[in-house]
Amino acid sequence: MKLQKISLGQLFHPLVALATSLLATLLFALLVILRFDGERRHYLLYYFAPLVVPFVAYVFDRLKNWDTIHSAQRLIDIFVLVVSLMRMFVAVPFISGHALLLPYALLSTHGLLARVTAALVLFEVFYIKIFLWTDFTFFGGALIGILAAILFRWTKKRT
Repeated sequence: MKLQKISLGQLFHPLVALATSLLATLLFALLVILRFDGERRHYLLYYFAPLVVPFVAYVFDRLKNWDTIHSAQRLIDIFVLVVSLMRMFVAVPFISGHALLLPYALLSTHGLLARVTAALVLFEVFYIKIFLWTDFTFFGGALIGILAAILFRWTKKRT
């Protein structure tokens, strides 16, 4: 039996990205269910689990377009990812990590999957932060995410 080589186009196909995103979300949810209970479990499931889908789609989009991304754009990516992830462990004033990453992914990616899932989860985060928690860090994070995406696109045009 002869094994076929998988091309990068096949590996980064939107259906592969979607399946990987959903599988990663299910694995995250399973880990949360097995390790946590009570309020912490619910919080991780309704607030963090949905973020996995657009995050994985974003990573697929970046890897698919890696050759066209300038090093300055990669630095912007690193900044956004570090600040967004840092927000899980450190209280960064006026910034929501979710609200930073999602508009950035929505406005800086090419793929429909990354943009649509980022938009959907962004609406969920907006609702939770503003209407359920009255947490206005959403606006600080979203503003920085939008500005970072504008800088990302501007950098591409300049190179």
